[in-house]
Amino acid sequence: MKTAVRPLELLQFSLKTSGEDQSPITGCFCGAPYDVKSRVLSNVMHMCPRPRCRRVYHQSCLLERQHYLEMTNPLARLLVSPDCNEPVTLPAFSDRKRRAYLSAAWTDIPEDLVLLASKPMVRGGAALPGLGITGNARDVAYARRTIYAALSDGHKVPERWEESVDLEHSLVSGLPLISRNGTNEMTLVCPCCAAAI
Repeated sequence: MKTAVRPLELLQFSLKTSGEDQSPITGCFCGAPYDVKSRVLSNVMHMCPRPRCRRVYHQSCLLERQHYLEMTNPLARLLVSPDCNEPVTLPAFSDRKRRAYLSAAWTDIPEDLVLLASKPMVRGGAALPGLGITGNARDVAYARRTIYAALSDGHKVPERWEESVDLEHSLVSGLPLISRNGTNEMTLVCPCCAAAI
């Protein structure tokens, strides 16, 4: 099941953070438990952070069942908020003042923060030892929330934001690009809500 993600530049900013239902994190549809001792990268579990979803899936299960899309925008995962069930949408550039404000806001956001926010949320384990058992979800969620605040409310990115995250390990440099036949990069998609995960 291939699902399209709307182009980043066509989206308008709309972020809801309160009153959303929260679901506990549940396991993969294959029924196999999370194996922290597995060193096989395809057994890494990807998490959908949406409050009504909160599910994790083995990378191999998502690929086998064709829950992916061709990577059209490296920031697609940035639009999946840990605080709301709808896609976070970025501002439409309708007037010059707004366009200038948003350009300045994006310029002030550190590149490493954007990179962290666009990473998949994964559980750790032997395959990704730097992440420990819990993975990088907390750090990626922090990065996304910080960017949303900078773009919507005009908040400045905290000067020492790096101290709030484990940047070295949360960037999951050990996780290879997911590709089909070694050519096109793929983005995994949540089977329940179709979010890029």
